[in-house]
Amino acid sequence: MRLLVELLNINGTMMSHIIIPIIGDGACLFRAISFVLYDTQDKAQEVRKKIVTHVINNWEDYSIMSHDSDGNNYRSSANYFSDM
Repeated sequence: MRLLVELLNINGTMMSHIIIPIIGDGACLFRAISFVLYDTQDKAQEVRKKIVTHVINNWEDYSIMSHDSDGNNYRSSANYFSDM
């Protein structure tokens, strides 16, 4: 695999970054987290399950940060779970 590198200006300093292609299948956030944690995108579903379980188990803390496809807060953890 050929690595692509880009330069980003971080507080006035040009920093090089390696571009990692992430599969755009609707689970790209979980794929990216999987890549950072496990050096593979293949554990995206496992990462997703752990995050969703954590959010549901701590719904009072996270409900205000949950948004459906219309940008509205989910009414319940059950609604959130069914979309996830």
